[in-house]
Amino acid sequence: MAFLMGDDESRQRWEESLIHAASRRLTDGWSNSTQLFNEIAGVTYYMEYRLPSDLFTIDITNYVDKKMETGQAPNWIAIGDPGTSQFEIVVRSSKPRGIVEVFS
Repeated sequence: MAFLMGDDESRQRWEESLIHAASRRLTDGWSNSTQLFNEIAGVTYYMEYRLPSDLFTIDITNYVDKKMETGQAPNWIAIGDPGTSQFEIVVRSSKPRGIVEVFS
């Protein structure tokens, strides 16, 4: 999303946010980095190494649902890093839009 919808500033903020989130995860056991794109979509990289995988799936899904409930964006992609070899991906959309509409 940052590469498709963002400018140099948003890409730089995303990079800095990911670095900060990874550092915080080491001290707090969890962290995330979220960026909104034109109130169209939110993207989150979510790290939580303290939970078992079944609870992690519930946790990241609840996180995305809460973000959307607050009206931050009607479409959301979350990449979940549970500290294992597999990522969890959550995609939610309350106002689906075609790819041409989103990126134009």
